Amino acid sequence: MNRLKNKTCFLFDLDGTIYLSEHLIPGATDLLAEIRRQGKHFAFMTNNSSSAKQQYLEKMKRLGIEVTAKEILTSTDATLRYLKMQNMKKIVLLATPEVEKEFQEEGFTIIKERGKEADCVVLTFDLTLTYDKIWTAYDYLVKGLPYIASHPDYLCPLKEGFKPDVGSFISMFQTACHREPLIIGKPNHYMVEEAMERFHVKKEDMVIVGDRLYTDIRTGLRSGVTAIAVLSGETTEDMLENTEDVPDYVFPSVKEIFDIMKK
Repeated sequence: MNRLKNKTCFLFDLDGTIYLSEHLIPGATDLLAEIRRQGKHFAFMTNNSSSAKQQYLEKMKRLGIEVTAKEILTSTDATLRYLKMQNMKKIVLLATPEVEKEFQEEGFTIIKERGKEADCVVLTFDLTLTYDKIWTAYDYLVKGLPYIASHPDYLCPLKEGFKPDVGSFISMFQTACHREPLIIGKPNHYMVEEAMERFHVKKEDMVIVGDRLYTDIRTGLRSGVTAIAVLSGETTEDMLENTEDVPDYVFPSVKEIFDIMKK
């Protein structure tokens, strides 16, 4: 366990790891306070692209956790960074109004009608999804426009059950137009690279903590970062017995990580 105590940057998933809906996972605030006390870094690395960064800041404050914008890294951040690198400025965007505003503030033109000129289709966790949005995106996808999705999660964990996430939307479009998107968020490397730049750390200094094997844990395995699975969200012990995404450590929740860090 000394291997964990020597790490200097902890990247936490949110849904199912730090909280479930509006309920903190026991031990979360204690662990974050201990990391700060030791002079180390932490950040929240979430695939959930349904909320703008300011909404995350407000939610964390509401839950009693003080964080800065630098300490919140979303799949939206990584998607914006990728689109800028590719010089894609006119996008067909499926997103909540709050996230759409983030794209507009970063200089992107949002195409909402069929038959217009666009650079790509961008799929995020749109809780305001309508049939017209689906139809518009489909119309551009069948014409071969580049296709990007913020993340691949099929379900978003809640305190009681789950709700369909972007991965479910991806499956719908795959059925309709036989297209698969480029995934920007976890488990791909873009968010890890962003965290390395923000905190000036190396991969061997980092730990990823999450409840989902095919995103959080796979990110660590692909990127060469120590990966911890917690059983407070989606992953169960049965899933651990039947996965190729084997974490370095498994704990019931973040409380057990706190118990290790404080020793």
